[in-house]
Amino acid sequence: MYHIQIVFHLSIGEKLLYYCKAVISNRTLFLIITLLSFAVAGFLLFGKIDPDSFAYLYIGRGVVGGQDMFVDFADNKGPVLYAFFALLYFVFGNNFNLAILFGNAILDAFAIYFLFRLLSIYGFKINKLKISNLALILFFVLLYKSFSISYFLGGLYSEQLGMMFLVLSLWKYEKKNYFISGLLFGLSILTRVSFLLFIIIFPAISLIRKYKISSIASFGLGLSICIASTVIYFALSGSLNDFIYNNIFINLQYSSATTDIRWLRLAFMSFIETRIIFVFLYVTILIVIGLFLSKGKDKSQLLLITIIYIASVASTFPGGIFYAHHFIQFMLITFIVFSFFAKKVFWGLPIVLLFWFVIANYLVYLAMPKQTFSKSISEVERAEYIMVVPFYPQFNFVYNKKSPDRYFHGFYLFDVFNKNSIKDIERHKLISKDKLKKTVFMMVEFNSEDKLLNAEYLRKFGKAFKLTKQKVYDYENGKIEIYSSDL
Repeated sequence: MYHIQIVFHLSIGEKLLYYCKAVISNRTLFLIITLLSFAVAGFLLFGKIDPDSFAYLYIGRGVVGGQDMFVDFADNKGPVLYAFFALLYFVFGNNFNLAILFGNAILDAFAIYFLFRLLSIYGFKINKLKISNLALILFFVLLYKSFSISYFLGGLYSEQLGMMFLVLSLWKYEKKNYFISGLLFGLSILTRVSFLLFIIIFPAISLIRKYKISSIASFGLGLSICIASTVIYFALSGSLNDFIYNNIFINLQYSSATTDIRWLRLAFMSFIETRIIFVFLYVTILIVIGLFLSKGKDKSQLLLITIIYIASVASTFPGGIFYAHHFIQFMLITFIVFSFFAKKVFWGLPIVLLFWFVIANYLVYLAMPKQTFSKSISEVERAEYIMVVPFYPQFNFVYNKKSPDRYFHGFYLFDVFNKNSIKDIERHKLISKDKLKKTVFMMVEFNSEDKLLNAEYLRKFGKAFKLTKQKVYDYENGKIEIYSSDL
């Protein structure tokens, strides 16, 4: 690939830096990216945090307290993610805002830094401490982080941790440290199963670069050891069935249940969050143009880029309902394509336009009302357990309470998210009478979907648990109904 240097009109400051011939070392590059990542992550203090982040932190809290991440909790992510959130909880405790902010910032800093290191192997190098290079770094940081801090929600996501491991794995593979690369790729899969679809990239690199077949074998050995050791651990701990059920079957059920609305949701998100469809179409167009126009060495590079593109699309779009944070999985191919094509095509205007789409994203996020819950709910404060319906696990931290069941939220108990929810429904009904007597059920209603899901929960469990309404708390943006069990 080509050495890239984006040229802007030189300011006086840039001329001074240029004449000083300041060099960006790897350490300096990491420091710049980290500072920018933390600065942007600070927006999370002023916007709405995604309930997903609280769900993962809730599981992490349980792991720190000695609970099993799969037997005692129902969710569809991998053990590496929960271990990371357990570490965050161990460090930050119930300071959930700081935990989520720190995790968001540090994961993106490592991912973006090693993306630059990977691109340097491909010829994209930033050697000089110039205003144009600093602007380029800022642009990439803002673009990357705009998918974990999007229009409506921000937070800390499985895609961020998985992408960090994937980029590290690719970097190690290109450095010919194949065994470590396999281990790191295994960690990305054990964070989020969809990263498995990136596996085609590694044999493609070996074939296109004409590496020895032992490179694939060594990579496969590292990957196998990572996965096998995890399976053995959960088998010995007696939670292998729950590990498999949560990671495979719940994901399959969620995917099949949301097929009808997935593409409608994607179209909606693309229309509202314009940078998503803009990046996707622009990357696609550049690859198609490149395949037709490239020759010689560039042709083989474009072949590898096309394979990475296919893997990125396969990992990003299929699955459940599409959200902006899923597009983090598309950032690998985006960075590679932007670096490869920078001097080949006129990209000034499109990138300027994309920059303003990204800025608009952050402005909208900051303008959105931050969800606050100022009223104290005495019934909840007195309860030993709370069951929050349909999906607001942040209340478990607001009131520092645990759920009576592994289904600490109702997500997988609803037909719209879990097509074959019978097994989950029956397991949820097994809550003991002793726990039910100590549990307050919070029916949270802040939108029309909440109302429908609360009604579904009451249909399925109201009679089984003998739930009766105790009180209603009204808020500006909705209400919370309090129920208790008469069993």
